Amino acid sequence: MSQEPIQKEIPSNILDLINSEDTALILSEICVSNGIEGEEIEKVSYQVGRVLLGDLPPELLAKALEKNEGFSLETAGIIAQKTDQHIFSQIRESLSYLYKDKEKEEFISEKKPFLEKSETIEGLPKDDVYRESIE
Repeated sequence: MSQEPIQKEIPSNILDLINSEDTALILSEICVSNGIEGEEIEKVSYQVGRVLLGDLPPELLAKALEKNEGFSLETAGIIAQKTDQHIFSQIRESLSYLYKDKEKEEFISEKKPFLEKSETIEGLPKDDVYRESIE
């Protein structure tokens, strides 16, 4: 089974935004300013990543944060609104392209892992072998 490279499906401006350090900083700032820290930021990042990768429409981010991650409706709404304002607004046209043929209600479900635990990416070692020296 052959899969197309992700770069052909996702517009380049979205990939640039995903890879930008500024995006991570903005998202982190949004979370911290709303009392979300630590592992909770990872939960928000996961759902925002789903939006950027075409797996969750932006307008369903609040619902996904509430249902899938356990945030209150108020907190989920604030996070979704600020994320839309500061991150998704930069790529609105490209996001609408990603979701033009998809039904919205199919997106809210239990989390799907990016890779199954038994899967590995060819050519990558199974264990993390990179370590920086501490001086």
